[in-house]
Amino acid sequence: MRYKTRLGMICFIYCMALMVLFDVPPRSFAQQIPGGGGCEYKKYRGKAEIVSITNRPGYPEQYEVKFLFHAEGWTQERPTGVEGTTWVLLSGSAYPKADFLTKYGVEVGKFFDCYMTRIIKGTCIPVYFEFPTIDRAQGTWEH
Repeated sequence: MRYKTRLGMICFIYCMALMVLFDVPPRSFAQQIPGGGGCEYKKYRGKAEIVSITNRPGYPEQYEVKFLFHAEGWTQERPTGVEGTTWVLLSGSAYPKADFLTKYGVEVGKFFDCYMTRIIKGTCIPVYFEFPTIDRAQGTWEH
């Protein structure tokens, strides 16, 4: 019993030392996404244009929905790699199913209000999108 207690304390101290050494905050990675860790973002308002909806090969119940982001009122700080880039709309961390598409009226050619949030400082998620009229889970990777 004494051996297990000492081993546990040694492991705990070792882990704490690693956290201090590598500057890891004592919280989960989920709490750091998307804006944790001292990252800074710039938010752009615009519209998402749905350009394609296809069944995923091998996953007939899932759809790959691609969209273009059209920013409103670009300024001189126009970010590179945005215009003409096709992005993927996710529902949570998965591809949406037919009921999701029906519920929100997602179809090719339709436009949705959208905010693109792009990182300007730090190493968090580089780009993510928010859709005010579509309820999606937090922290989805897109591109």
